[in-house]
Amino acid sequence: MNWFTDLKTRTKLFVGFGVMLVLLGIVIAASYRGISAIREQQRVLYEETLANAVDFGLLLYHQSQIRSRALQMVLARTPQEMAALRNEGDSLVKANEALLAGLLERDKNRPDLTELLKGIESEMAVFIETRARDVVPLALAGKPDSALVLISTVQKQRNARIEALGATFSQLLSKQASDDYAESSRIQGQ
Repeated sequence: MNWFTDLKTRTKLFVGFGVMLVLLGIVIAASYRGISAIREQQRVLYEETLANAVDFGLLLYHQSQIRSRALQMVLARTPQEMAALRNEGDSLVKANEALLAGLLERDKNRPDLTELLKGIESEMAVFIETRARDVVPLALAGKPDSALVLISTVQKQRNARIEALGATFSQLLSKQASDDYAESSRIQGQ
């Protein structure tokens, strides 16, 4: 260690400050890497997991509104009321198709979520087909009892399957959000 004591004070200061600058650079790089990782986890949490939860909640809300419009059609007194309720139901169906397409696109790299969404899509397609092919025409033809039977049996069962798949999807989303938050916290603690 004699060589260090033999150095001039000026050189010792340069070496000391140089070492401090190198250490500061290492700390800055590590901090930047950690902050970037936290930012990415939070982006995933916000742009994917939270967006999934919001879109899926809206999808289920629309589904209940579609059922509601069908029941209201059965009880409607005038053709104008029925037409307005049918149009509202059709608009909700289109909104749900767009939401489901967005969910499938966003979750295309998550096979567990994609499988559930495809199951929901399949059940919704049959539900919507039965609505368009049977329920609405029966209501418009003045056969509310027949339409009500379909709504309260077959359509109710399909809706229950959609809700069951939805509950599983919601549990997976909740677990994903929890995992994303835990990972963000873990990274932040480093």
